[in-house]
Amino acid sequence: MAASPTKMPVAIARILCATDFSPSADHALSWALVLARQCKAKVFLLHVLEAVSSAASTDFSPGTTEPDRRQVEKLFRTLENSGVLKSVDHSILIRRGAFCDVLEDVVGAHEIDLVVIGTHGHTGFKKVFLGSAAERVCRRAPCPVMTIGPHVTVPSSGMRFTRILYATDFLTGSLKIAPLALSLADQAHGTVTLLHVVEEGVTAADPRSAPDGVSRKLTDLLPAGSGVHITPHVLAPFGPPAETILRVADGEQSDLIVMGMRAARGGALTTHMPKGSRSEEHTSE
Repeated sequence: MAASPTKMPVAIARILCATDFSPSADHALSWALVLARQCKAKVFLLHVLEAVSSAASTDFSPGTTEPDRRQVEKLFRTLENSGVLKSVDHSILIRRGAFCDVLEDVVGAHEIDLVVIGTHGHTGFKKVFLGSAAERVCRRAPCPVMTIGPHVTVPSSGMRFTRILYATDFLTGSLKIAPLALSLADQAHGTVTLLHVVEEGVTAADPRSAPDGVSRKLTDLLPAGSGVHITPHVLAPFGPPAETILRVADGEQSDLIVMGMRAARGGALTTHMPKGSRSEEHTSE
């Protein structure tokens, strides 16, 4: 069955960046700000304090004397005084509770369009999220999630996401995130590479691997009508999915990888910046 054309545009007006003030979180914030400036979006900076009791309040009270709250306040003031948030509309949120529960509540309460979170990525591309907060966020978040890996370099001044790689297996998760990938490319008048990796075990004689058929399904995802500023590139190579996606991202000099994760409620947006200027990341629906 042919894929349905993607409906556009998808606006990103509210971005939530979760931070624990670690280097990976600071790194994620720098890229969240790139996207915020490109989309003219508001950024919500969230820090979640560890729950101390079931009765603990999830609201930040300015008059509190708890040392951990005072320290978080100080760190946020330092961040604001540094100037990195200059020209970006933003709000500071401090909450207490279980991280993923708080994040879900904040996403709903503030109608967040995209969550940005950093990852340590010690286990490599295939297992980068296993056992991590990033994986739990990706699988539970009711909106797309952007993950920033440890090898992504600091963005340059005026950086924009103009070269986007959209990888799909044609299942619901990846198809749900297609509008966001194409909208970002359209907004930047950029290029989008539509990629389907034909997995190992599927032979060249298998109808699922027919290049014309796969390419046609990818092309069918493109939005119809005038006023769409996208330069598309369609690829359907054979190979192991993770390694092939990374190889294509390197070859295409992609600024961003967009893909879906199975068995989750929300879409997911992930960054991958090729060697020297990019990262090993992947995300979820």
